Amino acid sequence: MGRLNFIRHARELGFEVAAVRELLALSEQPYRPCAEVDSIARRHIADIDRRIAQLSALRRELQHSLDACGHGRVGECRVIEALAERSAA
Repeated sequence: MGRLNFIRHARELGFEVAAVRELLALSEQPYRPCAEVDSIARRHIADIDRRIAQLSALRRELQHSLDACGHGRVGECRVIEALAERSAA
């Protein structure tokens, strides 16, 4: 049960399957230095930071479209226009 909990928790933290395998293998070698574990965790944090930056940019873009919307008719909706422009690019 401990192994399944380890995997579940690692996945909840967003680790990719390959990283979970590496971490699981490393967890079975308790006397090894933890430098590899630290490296995996640092890479994961960098990935999280990239995703947060991307999500923040997406949020700003959507908020800008929403703020620019005149709240009139769908045919004049800035959100719809922005989505159409993005899909044409």
